[in-house]
Amino acid sequence: MNRGRRTPKQDLVLATLHGRTDHPTAEDLYHTLRAQGHRISLATVYRALHVLAQRGELSELVGEYPARFDPVTAPHVHFRCRSCGHIFDFPTSLPSSWASLASAQGFKVESHNLTVSGLCSDCQERKEVHHG
Repeated sequence: MNRGRRTPKQDLVLATLHGRTDHPTAEDLYHTLRAQGHRISLATVYRALHVLAQRGELSELVGEYPARFDPVTAPHVHFRCRSCGHIFDFPTSLPSSWASLASAQGFKVESHNLTVSGLCSDCQERKEVHHG
């Protein structure tokens, strides 16, 4: 994918996202940048994230409202806790059997975004404490 030249604001947004595992929203990144003393608007953060996602330099989690962003662009699976809303990375990819199944149907898998939902360990413990 054509990455082109990034603007200084895009570089800043990407650097702020880099290394984060909490899958922040645009507003989360905006507040982080402002707390660090950067003069940037929320609209600029949204535009930068949109362009960077289109270029494949970050991942946008689809089906999430508000949208969340991930610096990991390699295919992987997410786990979303239905209680606290946190999103965690699963270190796995699309099972090869699914790609084979798609191929048998005449489809070519080029990318995927899979989110599994349930309760994270912290929410399970809280539930057990309250009901235990």
